[in-house]
Amino acid sequence: MLIAPGRPAIESYASIATKVNGGSRSQRYSIRLSNVNGKEVRPGLIGPGPIGPCPTARKMKISAMLASIQIQFGKSVRRLRIRRKLSQEKLAELAGLHPTYLGRIERGRQNISLANIGKIARALKVKPLELFRSVH
Repeated sequence: MLIAPGRPAIESYASIATKVNGGSRSQRYSIRLSNVNGKEVRPGLIGPGPIGPCPTARKMKISAMLASIQIQFGKSVRRLRIRRKLSQEKLAELAGLHPTYLGRIERGRQNISLANIGKIARALKVKPLELFRSVH
């Protein structure tokens, strides 16, 4: 039992999971926390003090935004590479980067430094700004 000062006792997450699944915690399940009186309790409301914005939700929103920028940037690199009729291997060689690293950039799976943006821009014979033209 978890006990918060001045609050009714709350059953722990694991004990509820065990009850719902009949002893197995490896299956999917829905959890409903309740206090000893049987009233439903939202986990964010257990402790004292005001509830602010959820930091996890904020991180997820920022993470999604960064992923979107990476994908758009990667598409821009791929578009310019194809326009110059270069393979990923040839562009990677000209830029001094590993081909798999360049592939991850083009797929939007790799966070890229400014130094590497400059290397790719030089290899493509464009200004770094040109790589960001289609990024919104």
